[in-house]
Amino acid sequence: MAAIIDNGVRLGVSYVVKNAVLMVLIGIVGLASALVCQYMGSKASQEIGTDLRNVIFAKINTYSSETLDKFGTSTLITRLNNDVIQVQTAVAMAIRLAVRAPFLIIGAAVMSLFIDLRLSAVFIILIPSIALSLYLVTIKTVPLYRLIQGKLDRITASFTEHIAGIRVIRAFNTEEREAEEFSSRNADYRNNITKTSRISALLNPVTFLFTNLAVAFILYAGSRQIAAGTLTTGELIAFIGYLTQISLTMGVLANLIVIFTKASASSSRIMEVLDVNTSVPNGIIDFTSKNITSSILEFKNVNFRYSGAETDTLSAISFSAFERETIAIVGSTGSGKSTLVNLIPRFYEFSSGNITLSGKSIRDYGLRELREKVRVVPQKSVLFTGNVLENLRFGSRFADAKTAAKALEIACLPKDRINVDTPVSSGGKNFSGGERQRLAIARAIIHGETAPEIVIFDDSFSALDRSTEKTLRSNLREYLPNSMFIIITERITSIQDADKILLLEDGKIVGIGTHDELLAENEFYRSIYESQK
Repeated sequence: MAAIIDNGVRLGVSYVVKNAVLMVLIGIVGLASALVCQYMGSKASQEIGTDLRNVIFAKINTYSSETLDKFGTSTLITRLNNDVIQVQTAVAMAIRLAVRAPFLIIGAAVMSLFIDLRLSAVFIILIPSIALSLYLVTIKTVPLYRLIQGKLDRITASFTEHIAGIRVIRAFNTEEREAEEFSSRNADYRNNITKTSRISALLNPVTFLFTNLAVAFILYAGSRQIAAGTLTTGELIAFIGYLTQISLTMGVLANLIVIFTKASASSSRIMEVLDVNTSVPNGIIDFTSKNITSSILEFKNVNFRYSGAETDTLSAISFSAFERETIAIVGSTGSGKSTLVNLIPRFYEFSSGNITLSGKSIRDYGLRELREKVRVVPQKSVLFTGNVLENLRFGSRFADAKTAAKALEIACLPKDRINVDTPVSSGGKNFSGGERQRLAIARAIIHGETAPEIVIFDDSFSALDRSTEKTLRSNLREYLPNSMFIIITERITSIQDADKILLLEDGKIVGIGTHDELLAENEFYRSIYESQK
């Protein structure tokens, strides 16, 4: 451009055209390079985002229940989605803009040196000044963006709880109060992000302020040199062009700093998820390779305390159980019944003592092998979107339709309404509470060649009438004759035939025996039984 301005009139139209064509060719090369860069940057960032989500999801699946409780659902959702998007955006911008920005700045500065060494001194002041501004804004906003992501966690938690409890909210006419609380959290998030954005918004004005001051200085100094004959008009315009290029690139860097600042806060939150060590380490013994003749479950002076709790939830738990036995666990609400059975498949890790299965500590077994042998029907029957067969295959991944149909029959599900092809809506909302419980039971008992050795029913018959419960339990014993059943229930009348009943109170076993033995010897058990007559 400088050559065209300075020499175009003197050397003629052909000179101007030749340089113009050269400029167009360079522009085409630049456009093609930019398109390739945009495509590769988008591809790389999307793949990194996909890989990150897969890694985070896989890591979360290794967490113990205690670790999941520590993080909470809302923050894990935010980190899996919003935080990954921030990192993904930063990667795309790094490839598309951040990589070439230094070349543009350094290249423009070097080319300006060839025009005039004295005018180029302005870059010695300009570039460090802008860099200092970027640094000051960055150290101020990084902690704020981390705080903002925490606020977003709260909003996600509030929304998730509201959707889950919408029926309760409507039943008690608290919609307005919930809306006010959500609005308050939303306003807090807005105020924090507005404050941070105001600080980040200083970057562009400060960058262009320094650049425009530099342009003004160059115009003043350059005009004097033109008047003195030491600088041409074309060279001055080229110099301003290089300065403008630096200015625009610095503006891009300013915006990139905001993106990278958000990504920095998000990446540290992601690393918290990936770096945490699950509190339930995997064992090294292959359960299936052992010659196990009987399922002997033994608790030896086991204690357990939830993370952050001041006292033990379970204290000095000791008992033993054998294959083919039915073990019932009863007690008042909050006595630790569910906590006790959650220790067996190692959803939580006991604090002290030991739990052995067939003479080996459960900590020695691989988690996958252990949980294939210890099946659990949870207190809350969770079903997944799809159909009945897909849900039952959580219990046995290779189960065919015939095996699944048998499990449904054992669980006393009506054939005329529920079969392997019946669709399951989100959360199983298209089934009644009793049907969801029986589907969860069918999922736990379905098996191939090897039946589960222990099946835990955590209050899994509460939605069933006594006749259905009696038939179902009879079917279960016939279908799984060698399995040990552990049943948590509030209804003593339904477990009178259990081989052993554990009575819990305040996290301690206060009675062990058959129904008749406890009824004769344990006043607390007798009082519960009398109250349920």
